Amino acid sequence: MTDTYILTDIKNRIWKENFNLSPENENWSVNKFVLNGGQASGMDIIEINNGTLSFSILPTRGMGIWRGNYKGNTLGWDSPVHGPVNPSHINLDSENGIGWLAGFDELIVRCGLANNGAPGVDVIHHADGKTHETVLPLHGKIANIPAHFVSVEIEESHPQKISIIGEVDEAMLFMPHLRLRTRIETVVGSNSIKIIDEVVNCGTSETEIELLYHCNFGSPFLEKGSELVAPVCEVAPRDEIAVSGAENYFLCDESAVGFEEKVYFYDLAADEKENTVVMLKNKSADKAVALRFNKTELPWFTFWKNTAAVEDGYVVGLEPGTDFPNNRSFERECGRVKKVLPGGSYKINLEMEIFDDAAIVTRIENEISEIQKNNVPKTHLNPITKFSKL
Repeated sequence: MTDTYILTDIKNRIWKENFNLSPENENWSVNKFVLNGGQASGMDIIEINNGTLSFSILPTRGMGIWRGNYKGNTLGWDSPVHGPVNPSHINLDSENGIGWLAGFDELIVRCGLANNGAPGVDVIHHADGKTHETVLPLHGKIANIPAHFVSVEIEESHPQKISIIGEVDEAMLFMPHLRLRTRIETVVGSNSIKIIDEVVNCGTSETEIELLYHCNFGSPFLEKGSELVAPVCEVAPRDEIAVSGAENYFLCDESAVGFEEKVYFYDLAADEKENTVVMLKNKSADKAVALRFNKTELPWFTFWKNTAAVEDGYVVGLEPGTDFPNNRSFERECGRVKKVLPGGSYKINLEMEIFDDAAIVTRIENEISEIQKNNVPKTHLNPITKFSKL
């Protein structure tokens, strides 16, 4: 049996300003409210607490996940942006196309749907032979579009499952019409969040999509000596800045004033079903976060290291994606831009797990080693042409 509660349905003129579900004699809850004040005014927030793990979803910001906490361990990071920021305050084209950064402070934010990665000009080739230029902003639009439909589902299983369902449209007249359908799930008492996404082409022409999950972590998972553990087929620095330190691409540094971001592109190894897992563990290996996904859905992975001063944003990003976050024109040349037929869709499953036990962290490391054992990693100390535009 599943109980359903509709919070937003623009088509049917439904919107609930406040919603609370906290059954007696249960240790889980779902709470929805609206923020007022500053750039957060008008932001819908849904807080989910499964009794062990809590996190906040932002329907106003494309159904991103803002903050979380697991047994006292903070999930997320301290951004110079004090959000959440209502998209009405964001100009994606500002600062030469990097206006997206003015709202960036989430734990998990989607980059897409039509594009992600570096801003710049892209040339579109139409079926009739015509071309036109378009200027793409950093990381696309989806994170700054409010959901037009949001609901809560409680599955009366044992243990119970809490799901938040949302729909967000990225559309424009004479342009592609893409719809994100998302289901964000957690089981009562569990240590994980599952994201089940479907990008639907609602238009009548084949349409390109790009989608990257920017999963961002600070303390206590990030510190000097923290390490990214991943099964690697091939890895390379994105650019010359990342060359410095490429020999220790998997290690994290302490915060440092003036640090320039470093990015590393990965082709990960996977098991026989194309499932893979990556993990960020702290120095003592008793706290970690892991991401699980399938390479047929998310074939590429990016590790973003921004170990700058805490005041400037001390954070690393684990970023599985359909592509690398280069400009779309280059990704198209490399064959990494996906296409969706009219009425068709592209489906993605992503799971985040959190651990605070050294024995479990070791178990996940062993799982990754098992995937790695049949793959000799190829480590490049300089950018390579198939990953980066040189």
